[in-house]
Amino acid sequence: MAKSNKAKNFESLHGLDRQKAYLDTINATDQKSDSLFVTERVTESMRDSGYRDIRRALNDIMDNSLQAGAKKIAILSTSAKEEQKNAREKVSNIAVIDDGHGMYPEMLEIAIKWGGTDRYNLRHGLGRFGFGLPTAAVSVTRIYEVYSKVKNDDWYKVKVDLNEIANKAMSNGGKVAFSPTFEKCTPPEFVKQYIKKQWKVEDLEQGTIVLLISPDRIRSFSLPQTFQNKMLQNIGLTYRHFMPGIGFSVNDKKVEMIDPLFLNPNCLGYDAGNGHLAEGLDEMVIKVRNKLIEDKVVEGNIKLRFSFMHPKFQRKDGKEIPGRLAVMTENNGYFIVCRSGRQIDVVRDSNYPNPNDNKVIINYDRNWAIELNFDPELDELFGITTNKQQVEIDSYLWEIFKENNLPSIVSAFSSKATKLRMQEDVVEEEKKEDNRDSEQIMHDADKFDKLELPREKQDQAEEKLRTDAEEVAKNENADVETVVEKMETEAEKKKFKIEFTDLPGAPFYDIEIWGPQIKIKINTAHRFYIDIYSQQDQRGKTSLELLLFVLGKCESESTGDKLLFYGNERFEWSRKLDLRLKILDKKDPIIDKQSFLEEQK
Repeated sequence: MAKSNKAKNFESLHGLDRQKAYLDTINATDQKSDSLFVTERVTESMRDSGYRDIRRALNDIMDNSLQAGAKKIAILSTSAKEEQKNAREKVSNIAVIDDGHGMYPEMLEIAIKWGGTDRYNLRHGLGRFGFGLPTAAVSVTRIYEVYSKVKNDDWYKVKVDLNEIANKAMSNGGKVAFSPTFEKCTPPEFVKQYIKKQWKVEDLEQGTIVLLISPDRIRSFSLPQTFQNKMLQNIGLTYRHFMPGIGFSVNDKKVEMIDPLFLNPNCLGYDAGNGHLAEGLDEMVIKVRNKLIEDKVVEGNIKLRFSFMHPKFQRKDGKEIPGRLAVMTENNGYFIVCRSGRQIDVVRDSNYPNPNDNKVIINYDRNWAIELNFDPELDELFGITTNKQQVEIDSYLWEIFKENNLPSIVSAFSSKATKLRMQEDVVEEEKKEDNRDSEQIMHDADKFDKLELPREKQDQAEEKLRTDAEEVAKNENADVETVVEKMETEAEKKKFKIEFTDLPGAPFYDIEIWGPQIKIKINTAHRFYIDIYSQQDQRGKTSLELLLFVLGKCESESTGDKLLFYGNERFEWSRKLDLRLKILDKKDPIIDKQSFLEEQK
């Protein structure tokens, strides 16, 4: 059925002009009702609408402020203890204040109803369904007031009291036949004082105030300081793409932007002074067509940002950096999803048709992030609900993501993070200046089980040391014999030494005899290091080092066929061990245990 020209013109309007046209339509078609709802619904059931916590509810109210063109938005709370000395310390009232274009008095009566909006199914901006204000308000409290003012007019308000509605329903046979009406007013005194002090004006020219009175469903956010801190972080994260153009504040604190990808230099945590900044890839834009009802096809964009963070990104001087770690942990998932710039959800797991493309997200994956920002035209493909709590990505989009190589990008991120973690572990191991326990034990044991090198190997070892000494003497313009003597003395003091190499495809350990010294070189590229050695506590590492020293000592003392045996078998041991550790990792991934242990630190 074709839409009328009047309907088409209505869709093209904005702000107060759109409100006025909507009110004219309501009055002309006699859609006004004495019910709290545009269509009959039950008030009490709407209290359990599925908001995860009060932050999500207040986000829905702030969405309306942004839709109204607000340049300033504030969350203001009062404390019961401030109002009454003997009262328990808790949040007693919450006000959401904005300087947007406001609402006509008649619109106030409609805005508190479920489905009461002039922006229904609007495909630009944040609002769409007309459920945000009433649903968010009653999920937090049983009593709320909405104040609003348009330019060159007075303040008006409506009050919704679920207790009063319930009483009227009981006296009317269960039927809800009550709808609040607007009345002229002045804003609450504590709000007026806030506007005067913080916004430096006697009164707003225009704007809206949503007052949540005696909130009874704020759970773990009831303490004023906790509420303030949580809201500062929530707003900074959720509305980062709207700042600094829009000024947000919580009580007297200005909200600072929080980018979970840590790519924006103006955001909290961008540079924590530990030498590690997030690394970004080129942004990606994917155009998608979406078929709506009545076979209407619309196009929208999906914008992707990519970030990689070094394994030490969230640590400084051996300690966690709270401003980084908390944000990384909270937003650890496959996609950080935004709708029209406003963060909605974190999709934890992927759902590609080919299981091999999917990634099980673990703690270590917080060191990479992908932000997905989509246009509202694509709502159906993301399963957007009335309260914008979560998304469910359509299988069609997973196919598109595959075509754009996202599984490969994620795999590269994961591999890079694993390699860097191993490198950092090696660096920490090599920082140990004193004798390792295994080196000292081998030194002590040498008194009873002395290293006996064949003459040929002694000659080769001495030649190796002299060659290195000549190179050093040449570079430092020093006497060769002096350098040889110094190296021999150092090697004699430390006859057994552990070193680390990175040689993909090579055996898991190697041996080098250098003058009087025997070196065991552990290959960090082999699964022996990744899956076994690096997972041990200090005693476990020492035990493995002793095992390798003993094998190395036996091989070093061997000649003839026995020496060939050790040389060949070392390659065979490494190959067979690598295969079996790969099979073990499929059954019981070592990376899960690593991330768990890291989380416990």
